[in-house]
Amino acid sequence: MLGALAEFDAAYQIHPNSAALQNLALCQKALYRYREAKATLEQLLKNHDNELSPGDRRTALNVMTELQAFIGTVKVVINPTTAKISIDDRDINAAELGKPIDLDVGEHRLRFDAEGYESTQRTITVAGGTANPPLVVSLTPTHGYLTVLTPDDRTAIAIDGRAVAFESYRGFIEPGRHVIQIYRSGFEPYERSEERRVGKECRSRW
Repeated sequence: MLGALAEFDAAYQIHPNSAALQNLALCQKALYRYREAKATLEQLLKNHDNELSPGDRRTALNVMTELQAFIGTVKVVINPTTAKISIDDRDINAAELGKPIDLDVGEHRLRFDAEGYESTQRTITVAGGTANPPLVVSLTPTHGYLTVLTPDDRTAIAIDGRAVAFESYRGFIEPGRHVIQIYRSGFEPYERSEERRVGKECRSRW
């Protein structure tokens, strides 16, 4: 069945048509990939509706209704909102996160990654045919966040002796005391020492 799935998928990539998508959806359903089968049928109705007979259209709609019993939805809320999310090793894009996510019934592994935060994993069990409780995750910060603003793009910024940017710098920084240095041709260098704490955002304007 996996071989047939690959063949129908490849056939559709070469020559997009309704028959290939119908066969692809049947294979996905037989392999218990209910979410994928539903998405394929939605694509069929959206992109190839004019190729379908009334009977084929009714069949597609009936199968989609049948699949709903094996699919649940989950709304994921993550802090920070910039975190990257994967479900069962599938990356979830921003558009998907803006609405409840379709998942097959059963267990799913979620991973959350964000710069400056500790990576986190969760396992959830999804019930079919219903909206499951929302999953709210707040990642634990491991770094502080530093913003440095200077007057213009001729002003260089260094942190602990390492040049990082001109005019402005925004980024995560290890907790602890750091030396922020400002350089501009024709002027004396200026520096100051500041403490940065985990999970705190600090701004320095020069």
